[in-house]
Amino acid sequence: MDAIRRPYNHSASRGMTFIEVMVGLFITLVVAMGFVGSIIYAQRANRATRDYLYANQFMSSIQMMVQASNFDRLGDPATTGTAYEAQFRSNITTYGDPRNTAVTPPMTASFVFTGFGNVASATNNTLRASFPQGVSSWQPNEWAGHYVTISRGRGVGQVMRIVSNTANTLTVTADLSGSTSQGWAITPDSTSQFLIDASKTVHITVTYTDRSGRQRVLRRTVVVPRPAGVS
Repeated sequence: MDAIRRPYNHSASRGMTFIEVMVGLFITLVVAMGFVGSIIYAQRANRATRDYLYANQFMSSIQMMVQASNFDRLGDPATTGTAYEAQFRSNITTYGDPRNTAVTPPMTASFVFTGFGNVASATNNTLRASFPQGVSSWQPNEWAGHYVTISRGRGVGQVMRIVSNTANTLTVTADLSGSTSQGWAITPDSTSQFLIDASKTVHITVTYTDRSGRQRVLRRTVVVPRPAGVS
């Protein structure tokens, strides 16, 4: 018995129309553009990450340099010339990769010293500070709950709890719990020097501009304790 003849399907054998070809090309173009865009974004992200790692490495090296400094000379305006600590009296600029300065952006570290100084005057429960050049004044109550030590001069060795502070004056108590108000045993005077938390505090800021023209900022606070035996 002869096979049943089926009608010839012309639509099944026809080629792609011009519109179908254009739609296919458009879809391919969109996919390709997305792929290229993802590559460009990944490259930018990779460069930004690399620059951040360079900046973070720079910050860590600066921190170690500060911590390795001579305690007395650190932040002292009299520290000049060839002294190691003199470099922190101004900004320090370097490149992430000094061998390839055309590719990595310049990075600048700046320094703010705080938490130490000279005594300008004092009353039974206060200490008014005189800051050396380059040492920052205070934010209101930033030292509340911390401790101030008279490191030199009249009243040396006394430790008081800080109850509150203004830009240059501490309100203190000899009661280290802070529960009651007790005055100095020996009131400091202008011969006295002080340290807060028996240390010097250095605020380090590293800034750089990435390849997109955006400024990036890293900040770190370093507390340098007074070494044992240093008067």
